[in-house]
Amino acid sequence: MRIALVLRGHYRSFDLTSKSWLSALKGLNYDCYFHTWDLQDSTTPTWHRGEKYALPLYPYNIELLKTFDKDIIIKRQEFTDKDLANKFLDTPYKTFIYRYESLYNTLNRIDMSKYDIVIVGRYDLDLKDNCFSKLVMNKDEIMIGGINDKEYYKELRATDLLFAFHPENILLFQVNPYVEQGDFKRGEEPFTEFLFNKFKKVILKWRYEKDFTIKR
Repeated sequence: MRIALVLRGHYRSFDLTSKSWLSALKGLNYDCYFHTWDLQDSTTPTWHRGEKYALPLYPYNIELLKTFDKDIIIKRQEFTDKDLANKFLDTPYKTFIYRYESLYNTLNRIDMSKYDIVIVGRYDLDLKDNCFSKLVMNKDEIMIGGINDKEYYKELRATDLLFAFHPENILLFQVNPYVEQGDFKRGEEPFTEFLFNKFKKVILKWRYEKDFTIKR
C-alpha cells in the first residue's frame, strides 16, 4: 500500500506534533504533499484569535516542513478590508475559501496513479502510533475522524481534522463546496457536508482521543 500524505492549513503546533506523525507512519510507504500559510496560526474569530497571533513562519519552521516535503507550498495569507469586515459579521467567507483551495491545490500536485490511498490531516494533530494500522480504502468510501464520536453523524463535527479516501475520488474535489452551498455562517459544516454527501460512509472511523488529539 502506497500513501499520499497531505497536510494543509496553519502550522500551529507542528514543532510538537511532527514526531507523532513520523511515529504513526513508521514502516509505511508514503510521500508527503504539504501546504501552509506564511502565518503560524489563524487570526479569525473562530478560535478567538486576533492579530497578536499573526506570527510569521520562522526559518526553522520552514526547514522542519521541508524535511517532510521539500516542495511545500507556502502561500501568503491576505485579507482585504472587506474580508476583515466579513469576519466580524460572522461570515468569514474567505477563510473557508482558503481552506478549500489549499486542499484542492495540493491534491492537484499529486500523481494519483502512484497511490492506493490519500490521507489528509492538519499540522496540529498529535497522532497515536497505531492510528494508520487498519487502513483499507475502497473506491467509494471515506474514513473520517471526529470530535464527538457518539453524536458524530448527527452533529457533523470537525471532519477536516483527519480523513482518507481512494485516489480515484479526486474528481469529487473539483466542485468548491463553499461556492456550491453558499452558506458561510456555520463554521466548518459546508465542507463536512460536502464529504458526507459525496462519499459512502465506512464503519471504521478514526476516533478522537483514541487515535489522535488536537495539540495547540
